[in-house]
Amino acid sequence: MTATEFSYGAAYNQVTEVRDYDYGGINLLRKTVNEYENGTNYTNNHIFNLVKSVSVYASDGSTRVSLTEYQYDGEQLKNTLESRSWTPHTIRTRRMSNNAATRTTRTIRTITTPAAITIRATATSAKSTSVTPQTRTSHPLSTAVTSRNKTYANAAAEPASSEIIETRTYDITGNLVTASTACCEQTSFNYALSTQYAYPSSQTSGAVDPNSPARVASSGTYDFNTGLNLSTTDANNLTSQTVYYPQTLRPQTALLPQALTRHLITTTTR
Repeated sequence: MTATEFSYGAAYNQVTEVRDYDYGGINLLRKTVNEYENGTNYTNNHIFNLVKSVSVYASDGSTRVSLTEYQYDGEQLKNTLESRSWTPHTIRTRRMSNNAATRTTRTIRTITTPAAITIRATATSAKSTSVTPQTRTSHPLSTAVTSRNKTYANAAAEPASSEIIETRTYDITGNLVTASTACCEQTSFNYALSTQYAYPSSQTSGAVDPNSPARVASSGTYDFNTGLNLSTTDANNLTSQTVYYPQTLRPQTALLPQALTRHLITTTTR
């Protein structure tokens, strides 16, 4: 039987050290040491699980074999929305009470910054003509998204050397927009209003320069209600489509770009 021991920090119940043992629970296999991002921007918003660095040590408990460092919110959120003007909408909820239901109306007025939205809410009672307006503005907060990962090829050295950096950027809806794992190479994702920015409509990989020929692109379409992928167009501009069973939403037919059709048969075992 193997064994694992955990050590916790003085605050926020964070796991600061994990020790893995071989069969019998005596010989140490590895030790993992975690450091956390405990800045007030995060802890004041009850975010306690952001790991700032992870160090892995060999079985002697002192030779570091791996080190990864994380940075959060280091890049400004991208405003990739097609429009900053939102159409007002109404949300009606019913709450059972002694008298009548309650109607709640929320209207999004403006987006003042990519991370701040002003919401004006009015609550109207069904039996009263009085209206109580309330205005609430959400201030830009820490989004707790990873903007940079840094690993080291020579983690045993002190300090560690030969760093490898991966950077990421996000839009104001929280979607991953770009990811760069090496110099001058990048993968970017685009989102569209047709899916309310929920699914990537296209992906481009290769050189950072948009005019470079060393780039390949693919795209896809989705069912808005289910999120199922309906079609995919690859880097050769060949499109594949998928049809689903309406009852189970399982794949039914695959339409391949060579004008071939593959019928998929699914069974349920009870």
